[in-house]
Amino acid sequence: MSFMRRPTRALNREILGLAVPIMLASLSQTLMSLIDIAMVGRLGAAAIAAVGLGGILTFAISSLFNALQTGVQTLVARRRGEGKPAEAVESFRVAFYFTLITGNLLAALYVLAAPRYFYLLNADPNVVSIGTSYLQFRGWSMGIVMLGSVFYGFYNGIGKTRIHMIVTITANVLNVVLNYGLIFGRFGLPALGAPGAGLATALASIVTTSLYGL
Repeated sequence: MSFMRRPTRALNREILGLAVPIMLASLSQTLMSLIDIAMVGRLGAAAIAAVGLGGILTFAISSLFNALQTGVQTLVARRRGEGKPAEAVESFRVAFYFTLITGNLLAALYVLAAPRYFYLLNADPNVVSIGTSYLQFRGWSMGIVMLGSVFYGFYNGIGKTRIHMIVTITANVLNVVLNYGLIFGRFGLPALGAPGAGLATALASIVTTSLYGL
């Protein structure tokens, strides 16, 4: 049967060319919260707990929009394969505006409710105080991060998986630099401690998401 034939070398190279950048990008995304935790490690147990729990909660909330990324990727790839580029762009456009509205609304609710639901994760007042500030900084960029998922799905759908890999690696490099500056007060920036890690991640996410439009 035709589908049982051994893949050719050209097909293998094409599959690897698409898959490897996606794998590296996924790894790079996971590293962002781990880098935050590692860089606040000198600030004590409360800071580590706050950033660790805050990163998990932010990831859980933003993951609600991962289905959009999958949907955009599927529709765009299908329309592209059918030779209907205009419909592929329309799929992206609908998801973009939907995410622009709902993502920023969710981000605002997230920021306002952060003190209450962080208290459900940990009752230590010091952890709650640090974690709330960290979450609120991360929350302001949540809508932008969700828009990044829509771009991610679009570029994967048209087979340009390296674009997302480059963007996420850039985000991690920028996050490390900003973390160092905003946590410890380097490069003329204020020393914000653990909440500075949240601001650094938010700024890195905003800057790198804007790279998709270049």
